[in-house]
Amino acid sequence: MSWLKSGWIFRKPRAACGSGSVLDWCYAKGLRDSEAPMRSLARGLPRQPKRMGHFAALPHFEVPAFQDTLRAKPMSAGTLALELLIITAVRSGEVRHALWSEVDDDLTIWTIPAERMKMGVEHIVPLSRQAADVLRRARQLSIDDNPYIFPGPISGAALTDMALLELVRGMDVPVTVHGFRSSFRDWVADETDTADEVAEACLAHSIGNKTKAAYLRTDFFRKRRALMQLWADHCLPPARIVALPAQPVATIQQTPVSAVVNCWEREGGFGGLKPPGSQGMAVRPVCLDGRGARVVGKLGGGIA
Repeated sequence: MSWLKSGWIFRKPRAACGSGSVLDWCYAKGLRDSEAPMRSLARGLPRQPKRMGHFAALPHFEVPAFQDTLRAKPMSAGTLALELLIITAVRSGEVRHALWSEVDDDLTIWTIPAERMKMGVEHIVPLSRQAADVLRRARQLSIDDNPYIFPGPISGAALTDMALLELVRGMDVPVTVHGFRSSFRDWVADETDTADEVAEACLAHSIGNKTKAAYLRTDFFRKRRALMQLWADHCLPPARIVALPAQPVATIQQTPVSAVVNCWEREGGFGGLKPPGSQGMAVRPVCLDGRGARVVGKLGGGIA
């Protein structure tokens, strides 16, 4: 087997040969004739190249179609867990071991305790409307007295990491479960003007600059809530409002000439159907249609 193409055990010669401290202790006590052999082993073998691989991720513009395919599958703890993972950008273990006690009654906040976080710091996840809908559907599959939001179908314990991985593999896409966090991060960079600190806070990453981290104590919750709702709207667009056909505009019917009524009009007011009396008022003939509107361009004939 080639050294440079070998597996884990050859990349870890110290682990393969055991603890050097134990062997050195044995040599010091006279129980061995030489020191630990891993020193010469590590020096005699060439240095292996560093692996720069990343988690395979789906382009962010393909995530909505992936979500549509996922939602078309029969509802299960696995499909719901993966759906929530994508729209909240959390890690696999954080969603698989999620407990109902960690979610508030309004399904708006999910508080992941420090002992379940990679960085060992409590993470408060703002839940979008789509995330709340996932949790409501998960309640339909909940088991009595089971604390897990997504229990296994047989054991009732938390889902295994392979449950989500096999689900993704079965959808014929060359991506990993963890890669959806990268899809979210790329979307933030490409489609929004969000500050890096806010985006990293959504992923529960620590700030690389230790001095800046010492002074920056906020968790950007308000900004994270708005950003996560935008991401959820991208992944699962809200139902579009169907435009109703426009109602036809009522047309004004032409009034036949026979319906025109001659009348008289005083200067300063309408005088009625009869000509006014001879009280010295100036009068002029006008024509009105059947609705009482003046007919332009017609003059009333004299009424005897």
